[in-house]
Amino acid sequence: DASLRWNIFNGGADTARLQAGSLNRDAADADLDNVLEQVAFEITENYSDVVRLRQLQESLQATIARQERVEANVAHRVEAGRIASAELDLMRVRLIQNRALLGQLRAQLGTAEYRYRLLTGHLPENLVLPAIQPAEGDTDIDTLVERIHERNPRLRAALQRTAARQAEIGVARGSFFPAVDLSYNKRLDNTTRPVPVSDTDRSGQLQVSLDIPLGGKNLGRHTEAVERHQAAQADADDLLLKVSKDITDLQRQYAEARLIAPMLEQRVAAAQRVSSAYELHFDAGRRSLNDLSIAQGDLFEAQRSLIENRAQQTTLQAQLLGFAGELREALRSRYRPAPIALGTNTDPYQP
Repeated sequence: DASLRWNIFNGGADTARLQAGSLNRDAADADLDNVLEQVAFEITENYSDVVRLRQLQESLQATIARQERVEANVAHRVEAGRIASAELDLMRVRLIQNRALLGQLRAQLGTAEYRYRLLTGHLPENLVLPAIQPAEGDTDIDTLVERIHERNPRLRAALQRTAARQAEIGVARGSFFPAVDLSYNKRLDNTTRPVPVSDTDRSGQLQVSLDIPLGGKNLGRHTEAVERHQAAQADADDLLLKVSKDITDLQRQYAEARLIAPMLEQRVAAAQRVSSAYELHFDAGRRSLNDLSIAQGDLFEAQRSLIENRAQQTTLQAQLLGFAGELREALRSRYRPAPIALGTNTDPYQP
């Protein structure tokens, strides 16, 4: 015997089931985009961290070299009896502090470089501090929030899942309707031993069946589908509020970091001139050793603030672009190297 059965009507459950499956697939695609954006952000953050730590280490090593030069000068003066031995102890204390800090930076740099190799599969060689050219709308908070609400992968996945849960309500609602099926049965061959007294050879039968659902099982399924949709909608609303809050916080930090950057550059240039001048003044006996030590420490702190500011700008901008699902594309098309030159320039500051 051969049998075929067609469903004529089941309350639209099959259509709703197909719609829910398509929406779940779209949500999975959005989840994949979110994961890829997160990986791109982790690589960008780690890349910037490696460069930041290397430049801090370079700046601190230059500071230690300057302090060692001053220490040797002070030692000669102490031996000649021109200044007290406590001045030499002062320089040794400063050097011990900076050498301990240098050891911490080396440890952090080793961890960052190892993590970079794990993320990319390459050794961190010849890295330059990255920057991403700002696009139109990156600095306007209202435009940025609107764009991120529209394109954020996590939010898009949550909204797709909410729509899928709503479609599943249609699947559950379809179980309340009677199901109409059309069946066709055909006997293909009838060979029996012994031969029956009476039988039908190569017969056919067309049948229409009507199933009417009874009981409370379908009502429970519908209630469960409604509650799942409400839970998904609540999760999407909560994520929307969280994303809005994070966007506002990150954008304000990014705007402040960009605003203060030119002043930090001026601070580095001024600190370089002060440090060089105080070293000459100390040799001439016009400044104390403590003044010179403070000026050298101020120069390192100024350089440190500038380096961390530039790394913070890159990280914050990458995080905002990741929220909008645009980081990978921005790294392909808007990336540019932005090195920081930390020399010993004593000329007047030129912006």
